[in-house]
Amino acid sequence: MIELAALVRCHRRAWTLHEVLSELTRYNSFAGLRCRILVMGDRISSEVCDVVHEHLRAHRSSKLMRLVYTHTPMLEPGRENFCYNQNIHLDALDEWSDEDRFDPRWVYINDDDYIFEKHRIALSLVPTLQRDEIDAYHCPTIYLVEPGNQALSDRHHTAIRLYRHQRGPRFSGRRMLSIPDDLHDAAVVHDKTAEFPVPLLEYGSYTAKDRRELYDAYARAGKVDAFTSPLIADPLTLSPFPDIYDPKYGAWEGMDVSKCPTA
Repeated sequence: MIELAALVRCHRRAWTLHEVLSELTRYNSFAGLRCRILVMGDRISSEVCDVVHEHLRAHRSSKLMRLVYTHTPMLEPGRENFCYNQNIHLDALDEWSDEDRFDPRWVYINDDDYIFEKHRIALSLVPTLQRDEIDAYHCPTIYLVEPGNQALSDRHHTAIRLYRHQRGPRFSGRRMLSIPDDLHDAAVVHDKTAEFPVPLLEYGSYTAKDRRELYDAYARAGKVDAFTSPLIADPLTLSPFPDIYDPKYGAWEGMDVSKCPTA
């Protein structure tokens, strides 16, 4: 049995968080996989609190989900605190694994607004995690915007978000990574990285309101660059998914955007 720990950071996106937690729960139906979900709340709204506790109640008997909180906001004026809080998240995972006596083989760093494309992940996740020669996967992200299958052409991001877990290593804070620095460097030096075969579909910038709020949050933290500027471009530069990723991709499924309250 492969043990996967999904570390989910959440803030104020209730509809996407419900989709994320439901999808991660579905992974437990994949043969040979157990997915535990450790949610970290960052100044969560009442709506997000309701979503989290709905899923916690559903997992009460299975004990496959827990909730912890940040020690400081992820973003605050003039600074980002992602790495500091990611270390708190890993500390909580160690505590949980000690209490319930499990050993996560893989860690997946997940936010409250993206999922792996649903069709291909069902076929690819377990075989990909069984590859002994790979310790870390680069996960390409597609930023979808309304009306559903359009994506921001000028916003590109690929990061290692799925990696083979080792107890002990932590984030230094010197680099913006989604894998502890020592594990990142070892995987790169020893050529043990690969691109994950399923794209992440991100919905945190789905509506114009979402994009403006996200851009302003980054701007207050001092992050205005080529990654954030496409959020407020006028006009937006768009390409359809899956063409932007692979024109031959075939059938795909993302989040249920009918649940988006501002779409």
